[in-house]
Amino acid sequence: MSANYTGTFVQLIQDEKAFILLVWNGHHKIEMNVKGETKMEFSKREELMAAMTQSLEPMLNEHNLDEIEVYEEEGANELYYMGYTIKKGENVYMIHQPYVKNETGKLALKEHGWTIQSKQGETKGYQSLEEVFNQIQ
Repeated sequence: MSANYTGTFVQLIQDEKAFILLVWNGHHKIEMNVKGETKMEFSKREELMAAMTQSLEPMLNEHNLDEIEVYEEEGANELYYMGYTIKKGENVYMIHQPYVKNETGKLALKEHGWTIQSKQGETKGYQSLEEVFNQIQ
């Protein structure tokens, strides 16, 4: 069974031993088994950056943005944040998701939700980029 929800591809794989839910939101894949345990897929930073860079122009046009560029920030305790810096009107937003970095420097999505940071503060828990863009209109 497969479905497509606002830029997120979801596929359920079933066999006699397990159910696995695959979630692909255009940048990374998350596998979740029936128990809700998540298997992280680690990717090279450069691969993630390339995928995100390819999405810039379509997002710029689709959401009537003034500017958009890839955002990244290395945090403490092996955390890494990737997303976008967006300028729309007089407002600038940093939208991102947290990643973990492994011993080889590859990154895996830690949490699916998006965070929006702006001069008005920070809000979390957006489950798709569509939710983010609806919030910043």
